[in-house]
Amino acid sequence: MPFVPSEDEPTFELHTAKGKARCWHLINQPYADCDFSAGMVADAEPDTLYFRLVRDGEEPLIILLRPDEMQAIAWVCNGALWSQSVLNDENDAQESR
Repeated sequence: MPFVPSEDEPTFELHTAKGKARCWHLINQPYADCDFSAGMVADAEPDTLYFRLVRDGEEPLIILLRPDEMQAIAWVCNGALWSQSVLNDENDAQESR
C-alpha cells in the first residue's frame, strides 16, 4: 500500500489520464527565474512521485514518476555533472601547461 501523507499537509491536484492525482509538495529549490520541486503522488499508481519545473512566464512542467524512474534521472544527471567537471578539470590542466 502506498504511503499517503495526512490530508492537512500542503497539496495540489492534477488531472491525469487515470483521473485525479493528489500531490504533496516535499522539497523545492528556487532560482532567480525558476523553481524545481518534487513530492509524492497518490491515486496515480504506479507513479508515486512527481518532479515539477516552473519557469517565469511558462506553464509548469510536471512529470509523474515511479521511484526507480526518479532514481534513474538523479543517476544520469549526476553522471552528466561529473563528466562535465572532469572535462573542465582536464581543460584547465591543459591550459596551465
